[in-house]
Amino acid sequence: MRKLTGFILFALAWLAALVAVHRSVPDPELEYRIERLDAALEAKGVIMGGSAAIGLEPAALGIDAVEVWNPNQDVLETAALANLLLDRNPELELVVITLAAPAHALDNGGRGSCCVDQRNRTYRAMRHYGDWSLVGGDWRTAVSSLVPMGEADWLPLLARLGLANGKPAGRAASQEAWRARSMAHAPTAEELDTLLDGRATEIETLAYRDPQIASRNGQALAALARRFTSRGGRMVVIVPPLHASLQQRMEQDFMAWRRGMDTMLTSAEAGGAQVLDLSGHRALAEDRLNFSDPVHLNRRGGRALARELRKSGAV
Repeated sequence: MRKLTGFILFALAWLAALVAVHRSVPDPELEYRIERLDAALEAKGVIMGGSAAIGLEPAALGIDAVEVWNPNQDVLETAALANLLLDRNPELELVVITLAAPAHALDNGGRGSCCVDQRNRTYRAMRHYGDWSLVGGDWRTAVSSLVPMGEADWLPLLARLGLANGKPAGRAASQEAWRARSMAHAPTAEELDTLLDGRATEIETLAYRDPQIASRNGQALAALARRFTSRGGRMVVIVPPLHASLQQRMEQDFMAWRRGMDTMLTSAEAGGAQVLDLSGHRALAEDRLNFSDPVHLNRRGGRALARELRKSGAV
């Protein structure tokens, strides 16, 4: 019994030491996320979701809004962060949520350590504001996020010790640099073919972590819409276009995520959200110059999408 007690105490002490060492190393990505949320707590409008939001610039939309989106952020995380803002910002009037096709209709928006690191930071950002609620009932990551277990948790420390190649750029640097490149880039026809092959492979290997994810995402969106509209706010759900070639190449998978997306959008609309599904907008989807890759709009495409949204009266 003494040996078991000693082992448990040793394990706890070792774990506490790991957490202490990890906390001594700044996390620029988490700091950037908190900085964005701080700004959103004083804003009247926010743009949320995953990287599908990259082309939606507030100025092009003609709205006063803060961007609070993160690459690989899933719908359940977006809903949790939106609820955090609603709890703390009585002046919030407009929430624009972008849904990424096909990921958000099929899984939780990521795979492997990418998804774990993303969810960990979501939990840590929420706790910064005293919010200890669960994201979609996910208690496993809620627990694991209390300790540094994700790959990205240790890269800055290893780089500082000279055990990793280079120092990973923080989100403030990496996301802004990626965005600047993406907004200015339009692939050649040859580049697009290569990108299509890569995206098709990614879609085929999506991790189906939850076969009911479309239904669960829809319920989260509906609950958020009901809560927001009940206090006089407006929630807009947007599905930006995919490049038409990707839809054609992934016909079978396209139908699967189309069914999932329809489930989500129907639920969101029933909750009171305004829904604008432009994923199949032919004029936007068939023009290669609107995209930086098959699933992300560049500045040209974002402005074309903004014009469509303004025509609809959504913004």
